[in-house]
Amino acid sequence: MKHIFLFSVIVLVISAGLVTAAEQDSAIKQDIWAGEVTEVIELRKSILDGQHGKKPIREVVDTLISTEGPELQDVYLALALRKQESLPAILDKLKTGGPAAKRKITKLIRYTGLAETSPALLEIILSDNEHELSRIGALYALGAIGDKSAGPVIALLLGRSGRGKTETRIMIATLARLNYQQAVPKIRQYSDDKDPLVRIFAIRALADLGEKPPIDFLLESFDSEDFVIREAACGALGSCGGAESITRLTELAQRDPIGSVREEAQVSLLRLQAAGMNELERSKLLEALIGQPEKKVRAWAICSLAVECGNPGKAVLRKAFTTEKKESRRIAFYLLVLPGAGPNFRGGY
Repeated sequence: MKHIFLFSVIVLVISAGLVTAAEQDSAIKQDIWAGEVTEVIELRKSILDGQHGKKPIREVVDTLISTEGPELQDVYLALALRKQESLPAILDKLKTGGPAAKRKITKLIRYTGLAETSPALLEIILSDNEHELSRIGALYALGAIGDKSAGPVIALLLGRSGRGKTETRIMIATLARLNYQQAVPKIRQYSDDKDPLVRIFAIRALADLGEKPPIDFLLESFDSEDFVIREAACGALGSCGGAESITRLTELAQRDPIGSVREEAQVSLLRLQAAGMNELERSKLLEALIGQPEKKVRAWAICSLAVECGNPGKAVLRKAFTTEKKESRRIAFYLLVLPGAGPNFRGGY
């Protein structure tokens, strides 16, 4: 979810034709962002005129399941533009497909926000017979859809016998992403879990849900030899805030030997920096980030910042779209087709 390659799928897929009543508001917001950008219109037409735009829809869904590599992006985009047409086949795969098929389908749902799939996703996370990876994919999808009704179900499942540590972490993160406040007491029980990653996820979730958890364990985690723990701790500190958090994150952003840890530290510093800014100040920060892509701030974080910038941010994106600098134009193009709702920083779990 954090990769730049997949980001191009995410934002362009989300810009697809939205036709259901529940999505009309997002469609209006999307048009405000996209405007009359000719390149966007031409891109949609080229996808629909291509092989995946013309094939029978069930064949395209089957192609999604069987395809890997660069072509996969084109399949995702075609299915996004044909999302309502693809819904029956998607629901069928969620019920009858194997773990590999469900992994691809839940990713598609995360990118397109097919809210109609929520009942099927809930069935997956409730089933002890489903593969753990299928349940994890369904959790991610429910979080991306923003289905508030999933909160009580996930809270009930948290701590259920037979659910592994990875699934526990994603349940905790999804509850935070859904802003399910009633889960705070249960999540708090995991804030001193023996598993360091579960503990870090719980601390971050509590912070995202408005609590003020202690950060001592997060700071201690920076000494871990496991870079995954250091990276997770960086993300959690970005939610907790505080002067000491900024100091330590700055150190890791500059000195950690692992690139993903440095990037996560940079993103958390960006989150903390933007939190205290107004729309205009955030738009200036956005302009600096787009103008200096060599900083390699994760694109989903730039995307989230763009949404928070409001009208000043739109002006920045349109200016960047006309620039000759190839990378700035590419980033601005992806962001210009972003719906007004957009992802938030918690997408970085």
